[in-house]
Formats: sequence, C-alpha cells, structure tokens
Amino acid sequence: MADKNTVKIKIFGVEYVLKGEADPAAMQELARIVDEKMRELGQPGTAQTHRVAILAAFHFADELMKARRALDGERQRFDQAARAAAKLDIRLQGVLNEHDESAKAPGGLAFEEDQPELPGSKEE
Repeated sequence: MADKNTVKIKIFGVEYVLKGEADPAAMQELARIVDEKMRELGQPGTAQTHRVAILAAFHFADELMKARRALDGERQRFDQAARAAAKLDIRLQGVLNEHDESAKAPGGLAFEEDQPELPGSKEE
C-alpha cells in the first residue's frame, strides 16, 4: 500500500489536514481552487459557510457535467472518424486486391518495377 501524504490546507478561513495518496502539491492546488471559488461566492467567517460550500459544490458539479458532455461529444466524433477510416481502409484493400488480381490475370498486361528498360525507351 502506498504511503499517505499529510497536507495542511486552508479553505475559506478554516484550516484542514488532508491525508491521501495524491501528490501534496496537487492537494494544495485543489484546496486553492475550492477556496478561491468559495471566496468568490461569499465571505469567510459568516454563519453561511455551509451554504457557500454548497454553492461552490454546485458550481463544480456544473463544470464537471459540461466537461463530461464535451468529452462525450469528442468521443462520438472520434468514433465516427474511426469508422470512416475503417471503411476507407476496407475500400482501399479491395482496390489493391482488384489491382493484384488483374495483374495476375492471363492476358492481362502488367508492368513490374524491376523490368529492364527497352532500347530507345529513354527520352533523350
């Protein structure tokens, strides 16, 4: 099991001790973001701290929901592009197979890259 990090943080004028496996700098950054949002929504030291915390949580939940919707949209676009690429690959393989078959067909003309040049075929 990984060691737990202990970090002292201050949110909305109240000091807390966090313990977790996350990077202490990341925990400090999260605390800073929460504190910033709560200060934007209210004043520290008021009796309404829990209301400010709920408003901040609501704000973060809204951001999370928007980010999830955007991610879902990007996943759909990626899936559509992947399907289109797969269809193109199948079509390309079909064309290449047809080309290979026509080159092997009796009486079919085929040029091979390693064929010697015919006399007089060079442009001078």
